[in-house]
Amino acid sequence: MANYRQLHSRMWSSDSWFLELKPEYKLLFIYLFSNERSSVCGLYEIPIRIISFETGLDRSVVQSGFEVFIKADKIKYDFDAGVIWVKKMLQYQGSSSDKLHRRIAADFKAVPECELKKQFLYWLRDTLSIPYVHAIYTLLSVSVSGSVSVSGSDSEEGGGGGEGRIATQIGIPETPAQALEHPDIQTFREICGRIPGVQDYGLVVETIRLLGARHGEELVKKVKPFWLAWSTRKTRTGRRYDPASLVWLTEWAVNGQIPSPNGREPSAAASREKYVSGDFAEFVEH
Repeated sequence: MANYRQLHSRMWSSDSWFLELKPEYKLLFIYLFSNERSSVCGLYEIPIRIISFETGLDRSVVQSGFEVFIKADKIKYDFDAGVIWVKKMLQYQGSSSDKLHRRIAADFKAVPECELKKQFLYWLRDTLSIPYVHAIYTLLSVSVSGSVSVSGSDSEEGGGGGEGRIATQIGIPETPAQALEHPDIQTFREICGRIPGVQDYGLVVETIRLLGARHGEELVKKVKPFWLAWSTRKTRTGRRYDPASLVWLTEWAVNGQIPSPNGREPSAAASREKYVSGDFAEFVEH
């Protein structure tokens, strides 16, 4: 983990929430993003007893401070796993540095498996408006459980040469087993109850990311009506629409419109051709 952090001086003059904290809570909050265990991504393991020892604050003060921070949505803390997520740390400390992204991946892997780890990955997926977040998400999105394979060591962001290389699979799954663990494919499955074909993994992942950035936590709720309309309709000849087709997602949901029944809807092949040819870039560029 890095041995330095940025401290924004405006917190002492323009952050009313911080200014109104008790002195011991101010110390505690600064400690959470400046201690040597902290990660730039904001997610890391640190037991309360360590915080108490290093700050000199009583454990009860640390716990009560956490209650204040959690209520203000500044942090999340898993008291069983001893894992904290300082929620805005990545916005203030992150950058477009590829070496930093690899360091974050190593830090992420070191965090014990817990619900916060999954929540952090989902948050990355839904926060692609921050320019460098998409690169970090792609690096980590092999699996929602955070199964990032790390070889070698990388003690600092500026670690030397080819040492400390992080070996990861690409963000798009390549096999059904990977697809079952991929957060975007899981979201797709939650919407329509099925897993797409291997040939459609890339199209589904990119479209879900686009819609996730647009709808946030309401993604499933917003997109499900498009699937329900598609899956309950029949063609003019009485046949049901092809459940393997992605028109309902790539055309209907992206455009935010459900055509009238038996209208002239675009084909799944046409949608896929748009993606392959690059015409779909206007929807997935982040």
